[in-house]
Amino acid sequence: FTREADAEAFKARIALLGMQAAIQPATVQGRQYYRVIIGPMTNTTLVNEYKRRLNESGIETIISREKS
Repeated sequence: FTREADAEAFKARIALLGMQAAIQPATVQGRQYYRVIIGPMTNTTLVNEYKRRLNESGIETIISREKS
């Protein structure tokens, strides 16, 4: 999101699904963005369940691995 308020609203939408999310500010090519993040998670079954529930609610998901 380019506006923090939009990210906050999206975070609230996820909370209504019973999931906790966080907002992660990021600067990309000099522009400020606000990512809505769920995780980190180590349980693959739970990751897949969250993804299914989000997709059923019309929320597109991207799963990424943290660099170790």
